[in-house]
Amino acid sequence: AVSGDGQATLEKMAKLLIQNRSININAQSKQSVSTTRTRYDPSTQSEISEFITTSNMRKDTALHIVCQVGAKDVVKILLTHPDIKTDIKNYEYKSPEDCIARGFERVIKLEFKKAQKANELLGALSSRNIYQAKRPLNQEFNPNCWKRSRNEEIETPLSLIIQSCLQGITSDNKEVLTKLLKHKELDFSQIKPIQAIEQNSWVKQIIEQAITERLTATINKKDLDDVKKLVEDNCFMSHAIVTAALRGVNNPIESITNYLNEKFPANTLQPLASTNDIPVGSEQVIQELKGELERTKA
Repeated sequence: AVSGDGQATLEKMAKLLIQNRSININAQSKQSVSTTRTRYDPSTQSEISEFITTSNMRKDTALHIVCQVGAKDVVKILLTHPDIKTDIKNYEYKSPEDCIARGFERVIKLEFKKAQKANELLGALSSRNIYQAKRPLNQEFNPNCWKRSRNEEIETPLSLIIQSCLQGITSDNKEVLTKLLKHKELDFSQIKPIQAIEQNSWVKQIIEQAITERLTATINKKDLDDVKKLVEDNCFMSHAIVTAALRGVNNPIESITNYLNEKFPANTLQPLASTNDIPVGSEQVIQELKGELERTKA
């Protein structure tokens, strides 16, 4: 398992890869299948095993690979891709779900179900059916699924519901926006401080209130890594929100308080989040993932 800074690197690299238009997310590995065979050796008058490379190709996709190694968080990210196919078979005629590492079956299969529900939500919001969009919100879903619009911009459930609210707030779209913002897996780097939000006090207030509540709950868990994950790429995080969140916490641990006060000092503007600030990682999984995704030529 990967944790801490290594986990963050792994996730950011995966996000960068899947949003690269030149990469085929379903590319299959051309790596040769290796196996062992037994033959009789006259010189020793005994059977020996030898390692051979066959002419068959493994045909694993990136999704096969991360399922095989139990990389749940990377599976989750790959499943947000609009073109991901979950039924491709490898040389063993196995789909990615058939290849899940032992001990990870339950949590990774759940990610497949959450991705399916997320696509239902994305479809409903794309068609502006807010009532239908409320249904998946009461089930487990991945809030970070996305698709490309006709003008090639990335759209997420969050960006679509914010657009809806900017056109006019109703009880239904406010409910969807609030629930999305409070989702524990929401990637806050999706939100950009566009002028329309800054000029709409109601929408801005809903976003800032939800972020304050999320930060308060996270501080209460007393885990500095969780706090960092929430605030690092959150361009709406500010000194005012940090102050309000800390005010709602009884006895926050010193390391969290010091980190937040140092990162968000008074009278300092928070720089905009950057999707290009991707640290280079050396994790084996992400290297294999990148290699398989880049093998798109026949």
